[in-house]
Amino acid sequence: MFSSLETFMPYIWLAVIVFSVIIEAITVKHIFVTMLPSAMLSLIFSLAGFSISFQTTSFVSFFAVLLLLRLTFFEDLIKKRNKNEAKKLIGQTAVVVKAFGEVQQGRILINGRQWPAVAGEGNTFVTGDTVSLREYSSNRFVCV
Repeated sequence: MFSSLETFMPYIWLAVIVFSVIIEAITVKHIFVTMLPSAMLSLIFSLAGFSISFQTTSFVSFFAVLLLLRLTFFEDLIKKRNKNEAKKLIGQTAVVVKAFGEVQQGRILINGRQWPAVAGEGNTFVTGDTVSLREYSSNRFVCV
């Protein structure tokens, strides 16, 4: 059984690569992109003739290391980049794509990118409303 499975392992790793690219393109959370190099490494090990257990172990361990790096070091870089970009958008107007209020978080669209947002001063906004970006705090815009 394992000999036939070993024959298909390169195709399985290619499927994992394609899956991670598609899911990352849909979600843009930078989680599945860490799966990509792990699957590529396992694909290389598969083509080199390493055992299935070695391929799987290398995939899981490399994925875990990359995910840990992403959730610690790179998360801070992403937040800093978002904060710098958001500061430039203060005072501009955006379109509401998911309704929100002062407590309930929603989404706004500005310059082709969606951002999390809450309403300021007791306002509520529905999809399609135009809002003004007053400030950026706690990784979301406060809109009026």
